[in-house]
Amino acid sequence: MAGLIADFTRHHPERRFELVARRLARSYGEAVDLTVYRAVQEGVTNAIRHAACARVAVTIEQGKDFTGADVVLVRVVDDGGGVTEPAPAGFGLIGLGERLRALGGSFHLHNVSEGAALDVVVPLTHSSARRLAAAPQ
Repeated sequence: MAGLIADFTRHHPERRFELVARRLARSYGEAVDLTVYRAVQEGVTNAIRHAACARVAVTIEQGKDFTGADVVLVRVVDDGGGVTEPAPAGFGLIGLGERLRALGGSFHLHNVSEGAALDVVVPLTHSSARRLAAAPQ
């Protein structure tokens, strides 16, 4: 993920990008890892394109959802002017939504005091269940 943020920094030196990653496993399997990557990519890209922001902060961490299930939480926050609510979904967010639904996850794009936030929840139950089912007995 650091490489992706470094690319954004290199291509957009007028903006400040921050990445905080906490309590993460090395990998959660291809589907979850790629979904997390795409969520960050889409969130930062939308902030750059639509927010007129100076700062984009990305946080990724393993945690629990409201039911207590293990999830990866992604938050992309910018300091731009916010979004029209409900936020219109472009092709990138539609694709992200489809990818997340396939894993039982979700996203929410909304206004926060700083500007706009994209909150993504990627369940880990699907990835571990698939790995266990695929493992030789």
